[in-house]
Amino acid sequence: MPSGQSLKHALVVRPHNPRRRRIYLVLSVIAVVALVAGAYWFGESRGGYLHFQAAEQLAKSNQALATQSRENAKLQLRVSFLEHSLKLADQSDVIIKKSLIKQQGLINDLQRQLAFYRGIVTPPETDSAVRIAGLQVLPDGSARAYRFQIVLVRGDEDSKSPLRGTCSVTVSGERNGKEVRLSLGAVSPDTPDPLKFTLRYFANLSGSLHLPAGFTPHQVDVSVDVRGKGKISASYSWPAFRG
Repeated sequence: MPSGQSLKHALVVRPHNPRRRRIYLVLSVIAVVALVAGAYWFGESRGGYLHFQAAEQLAKSNQALATQSRENAKLQLRVSFLEHSLKLADQSDVIIKKSLIKQQGLINDLQRQLAFYRGIVTPPETDSAVRIAGLQVLPDGSARAYRFQIVLVRGDEDSKSPLRGTCSVTVSGERNGKEVRLSLGAVSPDTPDPLKFTLRYFANLSGSLHLPAGFTPHQVDVSVDVRGKGKISASYSWPAFRG
C-alpha cells in the first residue's frame, strides 16, 4: 500500500461452519425442553403434594363432621326426651290439679251435706209444731237452672196424727238496678206453688228453679203454714244454703 494513503475499508473473510450452528441450535432446543420438562415435573410433584394435603385435610374435616353429627344426634335425642318428659310432667300436673279441684269440690259438698243433715238430727229447742231443718239449692246442669230441697221436721212430741200444711218459696234479688222478689211460681212453673206437705216425723220438699236472665239472686225466703198450728219462716243468703 502506498505510503501516506489512509485505509478506508478492511474486509475480513472467515470460513463458514454450518455444523457448529446446528450444534448451537440443538443445544438450545435441548435446554428449552429440559427447562419445560423440569417445570412440568416440579408442577406435577408440587400439585401432587398439595392434592395429598387437600385429601388429608378433607378426610380430617369429614371425620370431624361425622363426629359432630353423632354428637348432634345425641343432643337431639336428649332434647326430645326432655321435651317428652316436660309434656308428661305438664299433663300430670294438669291431671293432679283437676283431681285436687274435684276432691275439694267433693269435700265441700260433703261438708255442706253434713251441715245440712246435722241440723236435722240435732234440732234446736223450739215450741213450733214444725221446724225448717234446712234448705239446699244446687246447680242443675244448665245455665241459671237449680234444684232445691227443703226438709221439714216435726217439732212437737205428738206423732200420732200427721200434720198438714203448705210451704212457700220466694227468691229475692236485683234486676236492672231494682230489688225484685220472685215467687216459686215465677221461677218454677212446673212446681206447685205453694208446696203442700203431710208429715208425721219429717217431710222432704223439692223442685226446680229457673232464674230469669239479668236477675242476680241474693236471698231465699221459706215460709211454712201448718194447718191449725201457725206459721214459721226462715231466710237463707244466696248461695250459702244450710240448715
